Amino acid sequence: MLSSTDTPASGDDTGAEDTGSEDTGAVDSSAGDTGGTDTGKTDSSVDTGTPPTDTGTTEGGGDVADTADTAEVSLACPTPGATGTGPCGKCGTHERLCGSDKIWLPWGACTGETGVCDIGSTRDVKCGKCGTRNDSCSTTCEWENGVCTGEGICNEGDVETQYSCSTPKQVKTRTCTSTCGWSDWSGCAAAKGWDTMADPPSTFYGRYQHSAIWTGSNMVVCGGYGSSCSSIYCNDAASYNPTSDTWAPNSSPSIGGRYRHTAVWTGTEMIVWGGSGSSSYLADGARFNPSTGVWTTLPHVSRARAPSSVATGTRRCGPAPR
Repeated sequence: MLSSTDTPASGDDTGAEDTGSEDTGAVDSSAGDTGGTDTGKTDSSVDTGTPPTDTGTTEGGGDVADTADTAEVSLACPTPGATGTGPCGKCGTHERLCGSDKIWLPWGACTGETGVCDIGSTRDVKCGKCGTRNDSCSTTCEWENGVCTGEGICNEGDVETQYSCSTPKQVKTRTCTSTCGWSDWSGCAAAKGWDTMADPPSTFYGRYQHSAIWTGSNMVVCGGYGSSCSSIYCNDAASYNPTSDTWAPNSSPSIGGRYRHTAVWTGTEMIVWGGSGSSSYLADGARFNPSTGVWTTLPHVSRARAPSSVATGTRRCGPAPR
């Protein structure tokens, strides 16, 4: 019989001597390697000869996932011929049929969509002054506006005007660009659109049915009908310069006051003819030279009629007397 107290004396493998006793199959119960020389002892565990039972677990102890069956389970349905309904698209629904093998058939068409977007989707939208925002689709399939970010300082196309020019009626402007930032200021120039005029001289009264011509730089107004004019029929003239926004009185023609007369510009002179006045229809006229400020009387004709005239460049053509 093996001695359970057999311990090596010096670290050498001394092995217990067989005394001829009956072998019971027991193994030495002493501890294994104690840090000395190999004593020849066996492991203290008992080999029962029975193979381990397969528990279906992994080496780490967890259950083994059967991934091959996952898709089949998700497609499984309870009863052949049964229908299933699910959400789709923009808050719509679709249906599918349970097949004879208890596997769901593909979904049908999406119907009844009541929203404008798919739940959870997003979009980038321009906003404000060249900014952008990120909208998200709500659970009711409607867009919910995000916060507008990255804006500029002005709206594209806006115009600012600066009244700092030394010349009257001229301004500086700047325009908001496509990136919502201001351009540089322009040079001084006449403002676009309508603007008020300076008042005429206090003695150049209001009137109507007067004549007016454009010289290329000035408007010259002559005659007309006004309650403040002498004898109601105005017999004066004045020039207006839109660049400087100023009026200048001209000398009065020597042909008497009138209204509803005609006037043309020859390129160097204004010619006034006919009209109505104190003597009913008038058969006279005069030329005015803006450069000299001088009026020159035209020859009188024997009879007058309603006036009309045109300048050819070398002649002034009017109605023939009768």
